[in-house]
Amino acid sequence: MTEVARTAVKEKVIRVIVATWKNLVDLAPQNNLSFIADSNTVECLYSIKGRKLKDDDLKTDIGELVEYIKEKQAHMSTWDFYANEIESGRLNWTPAHRDEAFWKLHAEKLDENNFRIIRGLHSILESNSDPLSVAIACNDIGQYIHFNTKGKQIIKRLGTKKLVLAHMLNEDPGVKYEALMAAQQLMKHAWEN
Repeated sequence: MTEVARTAVKEKVIRVIVATWKNLVDLAPQNNLSFIADSNTVECLYSIKGRKLKDDDLKTDIGELVEYIKEKQAHMSTWDFYANEIESGRLNWTPAHRDEAFWKLHAEKLDENNFRIIRGLHSILESNSDPLSVAIACNDIGQYIHFNTKGKQIIKRLGTKKLVLAHMLNEDPGVKYEALMAAQQLMKHAWEN
């Protein structure tokens, strides 16, 4: 939607997109805010606001939406963004996925609520058709194994290990690479133990 809004010429198209974004953050901010933030929506809104818009209500809505998104982002931690992203099932390479400090701090949190986040990653590996999401889920499982002392046993018990190993044969090179890196963490821990 960001790209459509950025390239739209008609104000009515922009109005519909802005209204959609507003509804997404109003009605379910926990589920949608991380995606709206990650898709450069605020930058897009600034770009649109810089145009000579005739509709004053649209200008007001854009300003309010920018402020609302910024306010919500300020109150959400990196962990909140990460957890929301996993629960949505649609992953992007946000900084948390590769940040060693994030994993050192939060690897144990993946065990909370009956392994809710690990089960979310498991679900992505099991049934998601988006290669990017699957690759990132493999990466996150590898990070989890690396930074959580019980990680290897937990993913084995939940059946996630089999899914990661199966993705080593995936046709997508990104998925294959991340699955191999996660398998490397499994083997590394096997030799260390």
